Amino acid sequence: MGNYNESGVNYPVYPSSVPGIGFIIKHSIVNPASATVPGGTTISFTPTSSQMSFNSYIAGKLIKIGNISNVNVSAITLPVTYTLTYTGRSVGDNATATSSFAGIAIGNYTVQNVSCTVNTNSLQVALPDVAPIDLPSLNSTAKPTPFNLRLTCPSTSVSIYMTMTDNSDPGNTGNQLSLSPGSSARGVKLQILRNSGTPALVNFGPDSSAAGNLNQLQMATNATGSQSFPFLVRYIRTGTLSGGTVNGLATFTMSYQ
Repeated sequence: MGNYNESGVNYPVYPSSVPGIGFIIKHSIVNPASATVPGGTTISFTPTSSQMSFNSYIAGKLIKIGNISNVNVSAITLPVTYTLTYTGRSVGDNATATSSFAGIAIGNYTVQNVSCTVNTNSLQVALPDVAPIDLPSLNSTAKPTPFNLRLTCPSTSVSIYMTMTDNSDPGNTGNQLSLSPGSSARGVKLQILRNSGTPALVNFGPDSSAAGNLNQLQMATNATGSQSFPFLVRYIRTGTLSGGTVNGLATFTMSYQ
């Protein structure tokens, strides 16, 4: 079970009856006031002074959590047991209610494993030489060099997400790409920028295709056919400069949601 972030709230993801499909649950407290409670198996709620009674509503949302085979089903079951705890307005006026939530998403679901083809699995970008005068101070940058990531997508539209991972430091979640082994230069690293409109720095994340992965980028929605995503790579000064070779290696993981 992982987590799915939506609007700043992390929801636990539970497996459904279909392999590769999970779900999250959202709770809402209504009547007469309303409150949204983060999803989970245990939620707590304190009524306001105007609430003599209240109702608890639950909504589910399907989430892709793994590889999905082509299937056609008429229902997807969403089993989970949750506990609602509320605190009364008077001292000692506490109660706990436990209910079994065995939701079923009814409908004709055709689940297709839709993905795009990466036209170039290995992309090499040759950076121009850089001199100390080009990087005069700490955090100064130089020599932005463009490159494109190209995909071919099926006729069925798909939303494309991508995570870039620092191959030399997979735990790196910042925006500076580590130099790979064999690099001899010092005091310099690399940065990658998404060059769609105003260039924006790319933060690196874990090598995972899971929805909501840390620093996952949304590349396109309703994409079909040929797709091209422009990027830049540039030098950034990180310390005292020492001449030599500069090499960095980043991997990208696509997610189709």
